[in-house]
Amino acid sequence: MDLKQCFILRSFCIAVLVSISSSEHFEVSSPPTVIGTVGQDVILPCQISLGRQPQSMEVQWQKIGNDYVSIYQFKAASLLETFGHGYESRTVLAKEGLPNGNVSLKLKNVQVTDEGSYRCIVKSTSWSDNTKTALCVTGMGMVSIEILGPEGKGIKLACRSSGWFPRPELQWLIIDNQSHPFELEQDHEQLFSVFSSITVLRGTREVTCLVQEKGHLQMKQKATISLSRDIFPQTSPWLPAFWVLFMLSFLVFGVTGFYINKGKQKYYLKKRSEEEERLFHESQMNTLKGENSSMRDKLERIQAELDFRKAQSYLVRVHLDPSCKHPELAVSADFSEVQYKPTSSEAATTAGALIAVAKEGFGGGRQYWQVWVRDKMEWELGVLTEATRDMLEKQKFEAPQEEGYWSLRMLNGRYHSEEAGDQIGSRFLKPQMVGVYLDWEEHIMSFYSVNSMTAIMKIPIETSEKLYPFFSPGHSELGDKEKPLIIYHNRDWDFPTQLG
Repeated sequence: MDLKQCFILRSFCIAVLVSISSSEHFEVSSPPTVIGTVGQDVILPCQISLGRQPQSMEVQWQKIGNDYVSIYQFKAASLLETFGHGYESRTVLAKEGLPNGNVSLKLKNVQVTDEGSYRCIVKSTSWSDNTKTALCVTGMGMVSIEILGPEGKGIKLACRSSGWFPRPELQWLIIDNQSHPFELEQDHEQLFSVFSSITVLRGTREVTCLVQEKGHLQMKQKATISLSRDIFPQTSPWLPAFWVLFMLSFLVFGVTGFYINKGKQKYYLKKRSEEEERLFHESQMNTLKGENSSMRDKLERIQAELDFRKAQSYLVRVHLDPSCKHPELAVSADFSEVQYKPTSSEAATTAGALIAVAKEGFGGGRQYWQVWVRDKMEWELGVLTEATRDMLEKQKFEAPQEEGYWSLRMLNGRYHSEEAGDQIGSRFLKPQMVGVYLDWEEHIMSFYSVNSMTAIMKIPIETSEKLYPFFSPGHSELGDKEKPLIIYHNRDWDFPTQLG
């Protein structure tokens, strides 16, 4: 072989080697930022410039922090996959993309702690390259507005939302356009919950609560509630009357003192005998004591009526929930009446909690509702916690409620309190209409006889859960079972003593 042929063969070999070397020279690329949503899957992109899989390829994904933490590794020659601690079921490399040079990694069930920078490293027999991408995590929750109840001359509203990341802000959109404070809490998953409450006055027709984060995507959610005029508390016309009666009581006691002094003067002026003076004095004192006792009784009745009028000023509309009741109870079409209609004609066949629960639940403020019980010999009225309601509904009311409720019960013409240890105010009241007053500030539930405007009893309430009114018409023998319990929504101040 001559010198020229050797030179040509050597040049050919060098060209082949250069070609092979150039074919294995590659770059990997990825976008600088990727957005992931909490609870969903996200793709961390990584693409090889060759458009194909290099020889003896190895792919490694690392999370960059204080240290480089390997979360996934793949060796093409042996098809061996290695997962980082905590990523065993959360990382997937799509094998169908390998022939095209796609080595993107799917990260499942994104969490707040996944936020950060990630490195994609690709190695072949003769070359390697890497690229970085930043994962930004975001989360958004639903917004709800809750009516807590009357507050002074207005209605107190609460706005809640949870599941946010990064830190959200809450804003009330109402006529006054003022900023209102809100509270933030962060759970063990580092997700934020936000809460705020405001009091709106009569004349406010629509209120919107807006929650938004001003970070990666500036996501926002809002809820709007429309308020009718009837939901706002009425101003009690009996407040001026209370002060008039209060001043009259001072006047009465002043007149009483005058007569006592006058009696003493007569005692000394007439100079009767000791026996006559003693008898006269006793007669005067007995008369005055009788007048004072009568006056105290009148003042107590007036105070009791004023207390009832105050409670009745917080009247709210309560509607029965036809999906939350015992199967042997029937609810009327307007959700205001409940009646016992057993499926069997045999007596005492009904078991479980024979109650119907209201749609509305209350977690604060003051609420009053009244029920027409007529002259029924058996009924029960009260409230129960949200947990007790859910348990009864889950058990289809087959078992009676044992805890988490407070009530007043009429059985065979006598009152029974299941939770209160105090005595009933009067055993001889026979109310045809019973008022129920729930005062969250005092943690007391009161029962009133509406037709006599007097208190029957009061029960202390020790719970922070939302409470739901419940109604039981009882098993009621003979014709009594035909009489339903009726929720009465009348807002008139003077209720008739005789009901038809």
